[in-house]
Amino acid sequence: MSRVHHVEGVISAAEMIRREVFPHLDKDEVYRAALYHDHTKEMDQLLLMEKYGISDEELKRSPAVIHAFTAAEFLKEKGEDEGVINAVRYHTTGRPDMTEIEKIIFVADYIEENREYETCKKARNTYLQEEKTVKNLDKLIYTILKNTVDHLKEKKSYVHPLTTETMKWYENDKR
Repeated sequence: MSRVHHVEGVISAAEMIRREVFPHLDKDEVYRAALYHDHTKEMDQLLLMEKYGISDEELKRSPAVIHAFTAAEFLKEKGEDEGVINAVRYHTTGRPDMTEIEKIIFVADYIEENREYETCKKARNTYLQEEKTVKNLDKLIYTILKNTVDHLKEKKSYVHPLTTETMKWYENDKR
């Protein structure tokens, strides 16, 4: 799947979730967060970490999530709104008590129509079939986090602590 198709899919999914669950949110902010969520993904992450003064060792152990943090720093440098910045920053790990826009980008990144992994297809179908409520979206967030943690453990890959912390928060406080 090309990066362009993925980003287009995230934009589409994010707008769908915004419209169906959080229609009061600013459409342009959701669009910008979706558009820029992977902005630095294909760049040298260690160089970007150095450029932005990110010295987080946990991130270095979780290379697949670094781009979210470097893209957030890029947006911060450009003067973007804090809500958009955090939606980009936490779209891979999540965080406890995510804001509405953070939830949208987190879920949209996983369920967008171009994702062909079985867990993504199942999550997409769950979203499409369930009533569009914050409670159901929070349950889906927990499922996505659990799928991610299980997948990483199966591959014997490092799980970023924020992912585990977020999963526990959504399991204990939101289900």
